[in-house]
Amino acid sequence: MNENNYIFITNEQDIEYFSNIKKRLDEVVIKNNGKQWTFHKSDPDKIWPSDPHGDSKYEKLNPYDGTIWDKSTKQCIGQLSKRQLIRLQNELKSHKDFSHISFD
Repeated sequence: MNENNYIFITNEQDIEYFSNIKKRLDEVVIKNNGKQWTFHKSDPDKIWPSDPHGDSKYEKLNPYDGTIWDKSTKQCIGQLSKRQLIRLQNELKSHKDFSHISFD
């Protein structure tokens, strides 16, 4: 949907439907290493594996060292290359909610 499209709510069922949609204004989605990682400014599980961390469907990503973790087993299952890690860190720092993070 682009900026010129409008949604018109016409009845109470539509109002209830649209009011139940959760919108996250404090999240950043970054595509890297063939995956889509979602970073939340206020993540309820922010202590593991790092604060912040990226979430995909079955994995978590530590943006400080590039380790990839299985959500269910909490085992390290991969690692971003140095190039992929730097690209991800730069993209994450470019967003206002994460610009304060130092990866050095």
